[in-house]
Amino acid sequence: MAWGSSVLALLPLIIDRTIMRNQTARRWYLWLALVSLVGVIPSIAWVLTHDLHPIPAPRGDVAYLFFQAWIIADGGPWFVSPFAYLSQHQALPSGQHPPLWVLTLVLISVVGLKTFLAQLIGTCLLGSVAVFCTGLAAREVAGNQAGLIAGVIAAVYPN
Repeated sequence: MAWGSSVLALLPLIIDRTIMRNQTARRWYLWLALVSLVGVIPSIAWVLTHDLHPIPAPRGDVAYLFFQAWIIADGGPWFVSPFAYLSQHQALPSGQHPPLWVLTLVLISVVGLKTFLAQLIGTCLLGSVAVFCTGLAAREVAGNQAGLIAGVIAAVYPN
């Protein structure tokens, strides 16, 4: 009987600590989300103001990746040379670029961001996710403060 009453006496203290931990964790996630969102603002601002419109047509490797993703998202053949496919309707296999980035652009297109400008903004948002994941990884390794510091560093890093 005495054991039961002592547990009941400690129960409010245990519940209070659990709630405080949850509130602290929730607050930490909100701070990391804020860091991620603030970190994406300069990238999106640069995309929208670079060369003060219009956004130029993609050229070089950017065009290759954009059109290859566009072809795949449109239901065309996977990983073909986009220039040969668009100009000559030939599905020539291509391994010029790693496929993961193209598949990332395909996912951005499937969501509905199909124009070149929309894909640029989508990749900026993907960078914000990378900032958040960096903070999570650092938190797991070195604690809450290190997680936020790593998130801030990832947010301001120019690449």
